[in-house]
Amino acid sequence: MKRPRRKTEHGVALLMVVAAIAILTAVAVDFSYHSRVEARLATNARDELRAYYLARSAVQISRLVLHFQRQVDQVQIPNLSGILGGLGGSTAMGNVAVATGQTSASTTQVAAGTPKSSSLHLRLWDIIPVDSGTLQLFMGAPPAADLAAAASLGDGGLNLPKLRSVPGLGPKAAGGSSSRLESPARPFGDFDGTFHSDVTDEESKINVNALNQLSTQAAATATEMLALMHWRDQKYDFLFDDNADSDPQHHQVHREDLLSNLHDWIDTDTNTTAFNPLQMAIFSDPFVAGYGDEDEFYQRQEPRYHAKNAPLDTIDELYLVHGINDRFMKAFGSRLTVYSSPNALLNVNTNDSQQQLTNILVALDTNRFPEAPLQLMGNPLLLQTILSELQMLRSFAFIGISVQSFVAVLAANQLPVRPELTVANSPHAFLGDTSQTFKIEASGEVGDVQSRITAVIRYDDNLGKLLYWKEE
Repeated sequence: MKRPRRKTEHGVALLMVVAAIAILTAVAVDFSYHSRVEARLATNARDELRAYYLARSAVQISRLVLHFQRQVDQVQIPNLSGILGGLGGSTAMGNVAVATGQTSASTTQVAAGTPKSSSLHLRLWDIIPVDSGTLQLFMGAPPAADLAAAASLGDGGLNLPKLRSVPGLGPKAAGGSSSRLESPARPFGDFDGTFHSDVTDEESKINVNALNQLSTQAAATATEMLALMHWRDQKYDFLFDDNADSDPQHHQVHREDLLSNLHDWIDTDTNTTAFNPLQMAIFSDPFVAGYGDEDEFYQRQEPRYHAKNAPLDTIDELYLVHGINDRFMKAFGSRLTVYSSPNALLNVNTNDSQQQLTNILVALDTNRFPEAPLQLMGNPLLLQTILSELQMLRSFAFIGISVQSFVAVLAANQLPVRPELTVANSPHAFLGDTSQTFKIEASGEVGDVQSRITAVIRYDDNLGKLLYWKEE
C-alpha cells in the first residue's frame, strides 16, 4: 500500500515566534533600563534639592550663631586680660615699655592708657558645631513608644490626622470640650541626609584691598604682606625670583614688585607705581606714582585685558594680577582675603601658626631694630617659646586674647615691639582682637549627592550682611 505524501514543513512559524520573543525581550530590557535610569535621575534630582536646602539650613544656623557672637563681642568685662593671664595686666605693659626702650614716665603713661575693660573674646562659632549629627544629640527624637503611637494614628494605622480636645474652643463635644485637627507628631531630625558648616574668621587674614587705603593702613598692609611672604627669609625666594623655567607669559616677580602690581590693579589711575619700603617705617604711603602703563603686561596676554582699577571682589581675581600664580596661591592664598572692611584691624586671634608668625613679625619694631626679624627666625627655640606662651594664654581654642596680651608676650621675651601697639587706641594701630566678617562653608549631603554653599557675612542688626554667595 502506498503511503500518502506529507507536505514539506519549513518551521516558519517557529522562526516567527523566536523572532518575536527576541524583539520583545530587547524592548523589555530597553524599557527596564530606561525606567531605572529615569528613576535614578528622579532620585538624584530629589536628593539634590534636599542637599541644597540642607546646606542652606547650615548657612542659616551659622548666621544665627554669628548674630549671638556680635552680642557677646559687645559685652565688656573689667580687667579680663588679668583674669585670663598675668601677661595682660599692668605688669606686662611695663615689660612692653622696657622692651620698646621707653622711660619709667612713659611706662606709667602706657599703663594708664590700657583699657580697664575688655571684650569677652569668646568665639561662639568655635564652640557651637553646626552639624546635623551634633544637633540631633541635643534635639533628638522622642522615645520609641511615642513614635510607635504616632505611626498608628487614624484608622487601620494609616497615619491619618486625629482629633484633639481643646477646652473652651468652638462647640462642645460630648466630653465638654471642642475638637480640632492635629497633625501627626513628627520627631526633629527625621530628614534624610546630613549637613555641616565651617566658619572662618576673615579678619584674621590680610585684606589685599587695603593696599589702596590711606597711608597708615596701606603701610600696615604692605608690612603684613611682606611678613607673610618672608621678606627677610630665603624660604620662599623660589616663588619670586625669575628663572629659565618660568612661564614667559606669567613670569615670577619680586615681592616688592608684586605689591606694586596689586596696588596698580586696585587703584583708579592707569599709571604704574613703585614701592618704597622705607616709607613703611614712618607709616607713610609706600607706593610712589610712576609714569608707565600699568596695562602693558595685560595687553600682551591672550586674550587681552585691563587692570580692574577697583577693589577686588573675590579671591579668584588675584590670578589675573601679574605675578600671582598657582604656586603663590598654594603658599599664601588661604591667608589672604578681600571681604573684610579695608579699615578693619588684623585680628591676632588665629589658629593658623603661619598667620600667627606673620602677626609676630609685623609687631616687631623694625624701624629701630631692622635685624629683629632675622634674630627671631634664626632662633627656633625662641619662636617656639613665644608660640607656646600665646597658646597658653588661650586656655581654650574658643577664647581669644587681647592685643595688649599679645604684645606683652613679645615684650616679655625681649623682642622690640612697635611703639604704636603699646598705646591704647593708637591711630596707627593695625592689630585687633575682634572680628566682624566671617566666611561660612556649608555642605548638605543626601545619598550620593552633595551640595556646597560658600557665603561671607558681616555683622549687622539682623543675621548679617551678605557679601558673597556661591553654590556648587
